[in-house]
Amino acid sequence: MDIQERLPTCDDLLRVADSLENPVDQNPIKIEESLEYILEALMSRAGYGFRERESDMPPFDDVLDFYGYRAATNDSQAESIGFMFKRFSTPVDLKEAEALIAESSRVGCHRCVFISPSGFTGHALSRSTSISPDKLELFDIPRLKNWILESHDLPQADYASRMSAITSRFAHEAALLIAESPVALDSVEWRQLEQILERVFKDFGFNVTLTREGKDGGRDLILRWRAVDGERVILVELKHWRSGQRVKKGPVEKFTQVVLRDGAEKGVLLSTSGFASNAFSTLAKVRKERLNIGGRESIYKLCELYKKHGNGIWSPPSPVEAILLDNTNPLIDLSE
Repeated sequence: MDIQERLPTCDDLLRVADSLENPVDQNPIKIEESLEYILEALMSRAGYGFRERESDMPPFDDVLDFYGYRAATNDSQAESIGFMFKRFSTPVDLKEAEALIAESSRVGCHRCVFISPSGFTGHALSRSTSISPDKLELFDIPRLKNWILESHDLPQADYASRMSAITSRFAHEAALLIAESPVALDSVEWRQLEQILERVFKDFGFNVTLTREGKDGGRDLILRWRAVDGERVILVELKHWRSGQRVKKGPVEKFTQVVLRDGAEKGVLLSTSGFASNAFSTLAKVRKERLNIGGRESIYKLCELYKKHGNGIWSPPSPVEAILLDNTNPLIDLSE
């Protein structure tokens, strides 16, 4: 990792934490370097020395990844904190948590922090709290980000960057909630849903542009990716109406005109309330061929894939557009 000479800001650390949450590069060394970058900044700000695991640190060498320490002062006792980091494909369960508790008891540190991007089951969290709340803390990436945000001594970047980071974290958590059930969509506002899908598509590997509210040019999201023959584009228009009204002819015809105007490979129209029975009746075949449609189930499936990717049990296919097109319906097929 390229460590800048200046002190890392809160936003620097949040961006690196995002890479831990859904790393494109699964290289364990790269992941460990990212975690070291975050922890060293947080621990040094809290007055701790910090170093990577070393072979001359028994009994730490076979358990801990990092070690923080603070000497005794007139106001406080000496304290040592050990950090463990492992990447599981699914949330850490009760059995794995108990093994961690056993490991932490023999390390010799005052406190141990175990960090897992895949999170922890409720049983695992309850067990660690009931047995040794002062000895072992379980951190998923959202909790690590909260630690970053609460570190007020960190240099702060501009408010726009900080707000963007907060929005991204909301989109991540909301996508995971929708992955549990499409019913969660009922509690999401339309602009929030656009931001959620922006996060999801970025994670899949698209270069995503979220258009400005009220000035979107007839499309909410512009997805770009590099193919063998050059850059390709898919436009996404989202209809998430509180009224529950089905999408009629007008919005459909308007969106297909935008797809043709922009020269996009495809347009994907998503409606959480469905489509009127005659919504596509007047479209010419050439326009139907450029349009895919989807509803609540499509959004749910996309969020489910996002969750699986974050847990390391699924990877985006190549070509990447297959993710979107396979989880929506080609209009031309539905019309025949």
